Amino acid sequence: MKLTYILAALLPVIPPMPAFAASVYSGCSVPALKTGHSTFYVDPVNGSTSGDGSSAKPWRTLADVVTVGNQIISTQGHAGLAYENGTDTTLHAINATAPVKAGDLILLRSGDHGSVAISNMFNSDFITVAAAPGATPVIDKLTVVSSAKWMFQGLTFRGAASTVTGATTVAMPSGYLTITGYGDWEGQTTDIVFDTNTFEAAASTSGWTAADWLNDPYSYALRASSPCTSVTGNHFINNSNALVMTTEKGLVQGNLFESFSNDAIDITASNLLIKNNTIKNGLNTTLDPLHADGIQGWSTVTSGVTATNTNVVVDGNIVTKTGDASTTYMQGISFFDGKWSGLIVQNNVVAVNSWNGITLYGAQSSKVLNNTVVSSDPTGHPSWIQIHDAKDGTVSSGVTVRNNIATQLDIASGNTAFDHNIAAASITTYPSGTKTVISSGSTGTANSVLPAVLSGFVTLNTATGSFDLRLRSTSVAIGFGTATSAPALDILAKARTAPVDVGAYVH
Repeated sequence: MKLTYILAALLPVIPPMPAFAASVYSGCSVPALKTGHSTFYVDPVNGSTSGDGSSAKPWRTLADVVTVGNQIISTQGHAGLAYENGTDTTLHAINATAPVKAGDLILLRSGDHGSVAISNMFNSDFITVAAAPGATPVIDKLTVVSSAKWMFQGLTFRGAASTVTGATTVAMPSGYLTITGYGDWEGQTTDIVFDTNTFEAAASTSGWTAADWLNDPYSYALRASSPCTSVTGNHFINNSNALVMTTEKGLVQGNLFESFSNDAIDITASNLLIKNNTIKNGLNTTLDPLHADGIQGWSTVTSGVTATNTNVVVDGNIVTKTGDASTTYMQGISFFDGKWSGLIVQNNVVAVNSWNGITLYGAQSSKVLNNTVVSSDPTGHPSWIQIHDAKDGTVSSGVTVRNNIATQLDIASGNTAFDHNIAAASITTYPSGTKTVISSGSTGTANSVLPAVLSGFVTLNTATGSFDLRLRSTSVAIGFGTATSAPALDILAKARTAPVDVGAYVH
C-alpha cells in the first residue's frame, strides 16, 4: 500500500458536523441556518427563471439566482460610488421583498449552474448554498467580492483557464477558478465558508501531457483574499496550484489535496490555522518553471515594505511525495521568503523526495515541534529540517527546534534552541560560523544521530513507497523528548504525557 493512503487512514476521525454547519477560525462568524428558515431549489435541467424557488417550480441556475436584477435575494449593500468616495458608508437594503433572505438555504440540483458572480451582497446571517440530497451540481467559476456571510457546501467547482491540449508553447495560466474578496471596491468581503466541496480543473486528466498540466488549469483553484474564510473538508484535485490564503483569520482544515502540478497550500498572511490536511501526489515536472511545495509561505510587499506574517500555525498535516526526484518532485513545508514571527510548525508528517522537508528562512520567535520528516526518494535526497538565515541576510532568532525526527537536521542560523531531536543521518550546526557535521553520537544538548530511528517505524520502505510512520514499541524515539513546549496532543489527537515521545506520533 502506498505511503499517502496509509497515512491518510491514520488521520483523526473528526465527527461530522451537523448538516449545513462548518468550523471557522476563532472569533469569526459561525454559519447556521436561522430558526424557521426557508429552503429554495435551483435546477439547471428543469428549472425556470420564472419559477418561485419551490421544489416543484425551481429556479434555473445559481448564476440567475444571485443576479441582483432578478430580485431573488434580499440582502444589503453599499451605495456604489457614494461608498467609494466616502460619502455613504452605510449598508442599504437590496431587494427587501425578495424571497431568499439571510439565514435561508438554497439547494442546487444536478447540472451546470454557470459562472457565478456574487457582488455587493452583505447578508446579516449566512445564506447557505448546498447540493441537494444526492445531487451533483457544478459551478464553472465563482467570484465573491464586497459580500459577507455566504457558505458553499457539497458543490463541484470545475473549470480550466485554457482548453489547449498538447501545446508546444508553454505559457503559465492565469486567473482563479474560485476567488473571494479580490477587488472589494464596495466594502470588504468577510465570513465566506467552503465546506466539503470539490475543486478541479477537469473531472479527468487522462491523457494530459506535461504541457497540458502547465497550460490548462487556472493558476489557483481557490484564492481566499477575504478575512474569516474557512476551507474545511474539501477535495482539491487536478489543479495547478490548489489554494492560496492571502488574508488573515483563515482556517484550512481536513482537506485532501492531490494531483496538482505545483503547490497545494500557499500562505501569505497572518492569523491562519492550517490543520490536519492531507497533501499527496504532486505532479510537478521539469517543464514547470516553479518549484513545487506541499505548503509554502511568503510575505506581501507593499511600496517596497515586506509585511511580517504572525500567528500562523501549521499543525498535524500529512505531506507526501514519492517517485524519482529527477522527473517529478515536491518539497514539504517551506518558508523561504518573507518575514515570519510566531510561526508554529508542529505534529506534521512529511515524507518527500527533496531536500526540504521542513525549512524556515529568517524566522523570528518561532517553533518547530514534534514533527516526523523522512525521505521517500530511494535514490537520495535525505529530507531535512532546516533553520536558515533569510535571503536578505536576516538571522533567524528565538527559534525552538525540539522533539523532532528527521533524516537530517541542519541548523544554519544562530540563536536557535535546538534539543531533544533525532536525526537518522546527520546533524549540521554552525557554531561561531564554522560548519560542524555530526554523523554519530550526541551533540551534547540531548540531540542524537541514531540511524536506528528509521527501523523504529511500523513501516518504512522507500523502494515500494510503503510507509506507516507510527512508532514501534522498540523505537528509540519513545521517551526521548521533553515535555517543555511539546504540543499537548499528537497528530491523532492522542495526549502527550511524560516521558514524551519524539516525532508526530505518541506510541
